Amino acid sequence: MTRLNDETQPMHRPRHPSPAIRILVAGGLALGMALTGGCFEEDELAAAIEDVSGSLEALAAPGTAVPGEELNQSTYERAISTLRPHITDGTAAQQAAANLLIARAERGLAAGPSQRLAEVQSQIENELSSLRAEASRLVRLVALAQAAETFNPTDEIAELRSQILDRQSQAEARRASLAEVNRQIAEFDSLIADAERRADEHRAMLGTLLERARLVDAREALPLHEQAAELRRLSDRLAVEAERRRSQADLIRPQIGEIEAEIDRVTQQARLFEESIESLNQEAAEARARTESLTTEAAELRETLLERFSALTQLVEAEAAEAFDAASSRLDAAASAANRAASASRAQGRLLAAEVAQQAAQLAESQSAITTKIAAFGESLGAGEAATRLGSIAEETGRLALEQAQAALEAIER
Repeated sequence: MTRLNDETQPMHRPRHPSPAIRILVAGGLALGMALTGGCFEEDELAAAIEDVSGSLEALAAPGTAVPGEELNQSTYERAISTLRPHITDGTAAQQAAANLLIARAERGLAAGPSQRLAEVQSQIENELSSLRAEASRLVRLVALAQAAETFNPTDEIAELRSQILDRQSQAEARRASLAEVNRQIAEFDSLIADAERRADEHRAMLGTLLERARLVDAREALPLHEQAAELRRLSDRLAVEAERRRSQADLIRPQIGEIEAEIDRVTQQARLFEESIESLNQEAAEARARTESLTTEAAELRETLLERFSALTQLVEAEAAEAFDAASSRLDAAASAANRAASASRAQGRLLAAEVAQQAAQLAESQSAITTKIAAFGESLGAGEAATRLGSIAEETGRLALEQAQAALEAIER
């Protein structure tokens, strides 16, 4: 047993027990003192009651340092082991007093596992909070991956390819028009050159005839002058024809620049559409890579969350369950002893039974609440089997909390 003294233990805040505890301890002591007379068995039980009452009163005495858990536990265990062998001895009042003291000790022994349960529950709450934050990140990753995956420019690319074919078709049509204009101009140029050549020939022949006519007499020169006049008319007519053809060529020649500009325009549009397709393909490739990256990151995070959730489940089903069962077992024993004491000491027995049942209800309620939270989180994470199992545990513990709360009410009302 650990000894408390100024040299080995730190200073503690003075412990002030609750009025209920003082009443129970003092009441048990009073019953023990009042019922010490009688047969040998009664004397043994009375002595045990007096011994245990003194030990418990020492733990609860005001103005003393708060005892350590080891001292508490050893004192409570000693109280139970001292009283239990003689619990059937002595008078009914003595048995009631002994049961009250046993209930007090059992309730005291529940404090250790209850504290451990609170610590484990706090650890669980902290881990659950961290898991929820990571789960929120998982949701964001999945949403981003889905958004990236939905980027599919296939229809847009198909429309752009259609536009490219249309522009290419327009360009071909314009080239055909340009070729036709160039053909017409070339034809006009050929006709112009032919007319000018023939006009030059006629003018040359005209000069020759006039030179011959100058060398002969008038009678002989007359037909030459008639021929020269005809050649002049033909030459002038050919010159006019050349000018007419030149005017026709000049009329359609500007179409060449216009058609070439239109070809450049539709060709540039087709090139821009091709660049847009390249850009969309690049974006699609980047979206696929981003989807893969986000999906991988989400899968890894989910695996980590499942591993941490599995560890959290073990914490609930092992450490928390062990502490809860230990505390509940002690509280059940305390409630049983308090109910036995109520037969001879109704007020004190009912009060203690109600307090113990209420404490057990609160213990079960806290365990049910935190288990429900973990089950709900597991379900959202997709840990179906574990979540279902924890949900069943939470429901069972919740029913136990209701039963204990009802027991507390019944203890007060009876």
